[in-house]
Amino acid sequence: ASGKAFCASGDVTTMGDFTAATGRERLKLAHRMVRNLANIEKPVVAPPVVTQNPPPATPSKPPVSVQPGNTPVPPVAPSAQSTPVVAAALQGALQNWLAGRYRAVIAAPTAGLQGKSLAHLHLLRAAAFFAQSEIEPANSATLRASAEQEVRNARRAVPTLAPDAGFHSPRFRSFFTSVR
Repeated sequence: ASGKAFCASGDVTTMGDFTAATGRERLKLAHRMVRNLANIEKPVVAPPVVTQNPPPATPSKPPVSVQPGNTPVPPVAPSAQSTPVVAAALQGALQNWLAGRYRAVIAAPTAGLQGKSLAHLHLLRAAAFFAQSEIEPANSATLRASAEQEVRNARRAVPTLAPDAGFHSPRFRSFFTSVR
């Protein structure tokens, strides 16, 4: 369908006409954001250890007798590769953002996040507060104040963080830059 479309960040003045080509470009930008989030600092999760050829048993040690209270614990082998995992709270917030569920983004918990993951969640929350302030003019002042606080929180986590020009509207990027 072609025609006017709603911009997720609330800045409808720059949306223009929606066509298949502009929709495809918007989808590419959303995918780029997801790829960027996948490349941020995250907890290391080791893949399961798979042994194809078990090492031959060497009878150099006598068998250990297992008695109550004396349960041997097998050693955990460190893995050379790790599988990147985006924090669930950040992943959920991004999905809610892309679906236009700004209240759900605002409610996303920050517990357990740090570094870039925490900064990106605060950035999404700032954008959600900003978009919600556009939707609810009656609560605009309170929502903008919350958006400003989220911008400060994002900068506290990563001082060099800036909204992606392909993902966030010019209006939100201007707002982000204006916050001190």
